[in-house]
Amino acid sequence: MSARQPSRIALRGLLGMCAGGVGACFYTAPLNERPSAEIVLQSADTTRGGLIAASANTFDPNDNPLVISWRGYTCDRLGVCDPSPFFESGQPQIQLVVPLDTATLSPVTTVRLDLDVVDQYGAIAEPRQSETIAVRNAAPVGQVQATGYLPGVPM
Repeated sequence: MSARQPSRIALRGLLGMCAGGVGACFYTAPLNERPSAEIVLQSADTTRGGLIAASANTFDPNDNPLVISWRGYTCDRLGVCDPSPFFESGQPQIQLVVPLDTATLSPVTTVRLDLDVVDQYGAIAEPRQSETIAVRNAAPVGQVQATGYLPGVPM
């Protein structure tokens, strides 16, 4: 009997067990499917200093608990966004105030809102959600101011 003979017997026994339907050969637990996510803008007063409200519409086919991560970035007129977020939250519904300037002191012209959703086993919602929101100038506010001499008004 050669040294390879016992391994052939073990292999035949293993193949026989698998062919016989023994569960040790196959993964029989349910597979963990990826969650899905969508950004829903509820209101967006998209002026500098205005308010943006959004919610995460999420679904997990396995009903696993989900971890939600929001990040908001300010971007300038060239579309260059700050590397660090000005806003972060783990809540399903958010409200954020649009900053006046980016980190480089340029006026904010867009806000990029990113949403990541991960289930308890580490499955990440794909495709990842990102929303780019245009930011406009607020309407000017007029103010009447008296300067100089006005007839009939004592100085």
